[in-house]
Amino acid sequence: MPKEIEMKVIGIDRREVLGRLKELGARYIGDYRFKRLVATIDDRPGSMKYVRLRSDGKVHTLTLKQRGKKGTDPDEFEVKVSDFKEAARILSRIFVHLLYIESKREEYSLWSTQITIDKLPQIPHYIEIEGKSRRQILRVYRKLMTSGKPFGNVPSSAVYEHYGLDYKKVGNIVGTKLRRILE
Repeated sequence: MPKEIEMKVIGIDRREVLGRLKELGARYIGDYRFKRLVATIDDRPGSMKYVRLRSDGKVHTLTLKQRGKKGTDPDEFEVKVSDFKEAARILSRIFVHLLYIESKREEYSLWSTQITIDKLPQIPHYIEIEGKSRRQILRVYRKLMTSGKPFGNVPSSAVYEHYGLDYKKVGNIVGTKLRRILE
C-alpha cells in the first residue's frame, strides 16, 4: 500500500519560506486553485478514512486516505478522473455529508521533496513537505530554518482544530458553491 510521507509546518511566515526556498535553489512548479470535495467514511477517534475529490481546474483526482493508528502515515490510493463535476455528482449520491473547500497552493521541488505553501479559508498559510522518508523531510525542514513549527502528518481538519475552528463548519459555509457545481 502506498504511504503518504509528509509533514505539515504551521505558524509560518510565507515571505520567509519563499526567501529560503529561493536561497536553497528550489524549483518553482506552479500555483494552483484547488476545489476539494471531502466525504468522511470513518472519523472515530484515532482513526481516519475519507474520500477526497480534488481539482486544480486541469487535473482531477479521486483519493482514498486511511490511517489505522494515530501517528502512522496514512495509506493513500489515488486515481485521475476525467470530469470533476460528474465525479462530484456520483459522490453526492453515495455520501450524505460532503464538505467543499477551495484553497490556494504554491508548489516547489527541492532535493527530491515536494514543498507546498497552502492557504485554506480562515486559517493562516502552512507548508507541507512531502518526501520518500521522514529523515529526508526533516532535513529539508531544518534547511528551511522557518519560524514555523512541525505539526506532523495530519489532515487539514487537524490544522483547523489547532486554530479553534471546525473544518466541517468552514466546509459548509462554502457549500453554496458545491450546490452550483452539482446543478
